[in-house]
Formats: sequence, structure tokens, C-alpha cells
Amino acid sequence: MGAFSRDAAITTGSQALSLVLGIGASIIIARALGPEGKGIYSLALLIPSLIVTLSHLGVNLATVYYGARREFAYPDILGSNIWLAIGTGSAGVMAGIIVVLFLRDMVVPGVPRGYLFLGLAVIPAELLFSYVQYVLLGAQRLLAFNGIAVAHKVVSLLFVMAAVWLAGRGVSGALAAALASWVVTDLILCVIARRIAGGLRFNVNWSYVRKAVKFGVQ
Repeated sequence: MGAFSRDAAITTGSQALSLVLGIGASIIIARALGPEGKGIYSLALLIPSLIVTLSHLGVNLATVYYGARREFAYPDILGSNIWLAIGTGSAGVMAGIIVVLFLRDMVVPGVPRGYLFLGLAVIPAELLFSYVQYVLLGAQRLLAFNGIAVAHKVVSLLFVMAAVWLAGRGVSGALAAALASWVVTDLILCVIARRIAGGLRFNVNWSYVRKAVKFGVQ
């Protein structure tokens, strides 16, 4: 099997497995929470999902581009991406808080503020996952890139089972499980990325940041 065929098989298999695991988690949430609880859960994650999409800045694609070109050292890219995730994630949380406080009845009517605030905590963790995961792709470590995506789905399924099915924690448990799955996977991902990158310079390379944001936005 050639390299292209092998990579295609790895990607396709990983996506299929991730889909199955995601469906499994959705089934558990739907059965445990019922239609109303599932609706509240989905709405509580609606604002974070929109904010992540809007604040992504295309940094993941820029990471692959500049990493593959070797224009910047991977330890610099990794450290800068972590800080970018913290910065954009914090700004996203602040924007989400404003929406929850002043526009909740218009955007997500009927969803308690506590659920919405818990959902907002997902934003930095999800951005960090994307920014760091694509360091692996830039380094052409496709197996690690796809493997960590599958690992997140596995962790998410296990946490959902524990919080919603076994502990019966309802919507708050499902949201806590979503947050915990991102945090745990981020920790694993950062360890893997640090090893693949050959280290971590935990500072901001402003030259890389300017070029990455410009490239990503374009």
C-alpha cells in the first residue's frame, strides 16, 4: 500500500470511528435527558459553537502551511498557538457572557443561565484542541492527528456515560462531560504535540502570529 493510500485509509477509518462514537454519545444523551433535556443541552452549546466558528481565525490552516514550509520552528508554533487559543478563547468567553446577560431571551430563550455559562467554558478548550492538533498535521504525523480526534470521541463517550447514564446528573452532567472531555484530551494532545514538535517555547512569536492570522483570515 502506497503512502497516499495508507493515509487515506487512516483518515477515512478515523472519521468513521469518530462518527460512530459521536452517535453513541448522542444516543445516550437523548435517552437519558429526553427531548426537552436534549434540546436544552444543544441550545446551551449553540453559543459556544458559533463563537468557536467565528473566532477560529483559520489558524489551524496557517499552522499546517507554515509548519510544512519550515519557516518557523515547531516549538515556536506550538507555544504561539497555545497563547493564541488562550487569547481568542478568553475573548470568546467574554463575548459569550455579554450575549448570555443581554441577549439570552432572543438567542436561546428558556435556557437557564447556569447551563449557558457552563457551556461557555468549552470555548478555550475547543480552540486549544484545534490549534494544537494541526501542529501534528503540519509535521505530517497523520496517525497522531487522527488518533487524537478518535481519542476525544472515546473520552467524551466515557464521560457522558459516567455523568449522564450512571450518575444521572442530567443536563449539567452532560455539559460538564463535554467540558471535561475537551480538557482531558487537550492535556494528552499537548504532551504528544510537545514530543513531536521537539519541545515547547511557551512564548509568543509575534512574526508567526501576524503571518498566521493574516493567512488564516484570508
